[in-house]
Amino acid sequence: MTTQHYYTTVGSVRGTCGHEHRTREAAEACIERDGRACRRGHGPNAYSDRRVEERERVPCWYAVATFGSGPYAMPPRGPWNCISDAEDAIARWRERAGSLAGTIAAAHTVRLVGPFHTRSEALDADISDAPVVCSL
Repeated sequence: MTTQHYYTTVGSVRGTCGHEHRTREAAEACIERDGRACRRGHGPNAYSDRRVEERERVPCWYAVATFGSGPYAMPPRGPWNCISDAEDAIARWRERAGSLAGTIAAAHTVRLVGPFHTRSEALDADISDAPVVCSL
């Protein structure tokens, strides 16, 4: 298995962006967006103190675990190998489901769970015994 790397942005004042960018260019674009947000909120001389850091990706998997079922389109199950990919998939599902997404999340217990060491562990995740990242 080859070691995978990702890029993130970190600053002593602004903190981290929380993303796992696939390329250095994407991380630099994230810094540019953060800089625009700083200037928008704090004036033309404000800037982002974030810098790009390359990090090693620890192999782990995340999945969505639910309790209950229904005739509606349930959220995607996964698995995903980073939280940001899972969040993106859930956001796309919320867009597709529209106002029904809130109803589904309220009627069912829906949780993002992980990390798991293998993909198959993530697929077998049960809502009652899996570490919870967040509830939807």
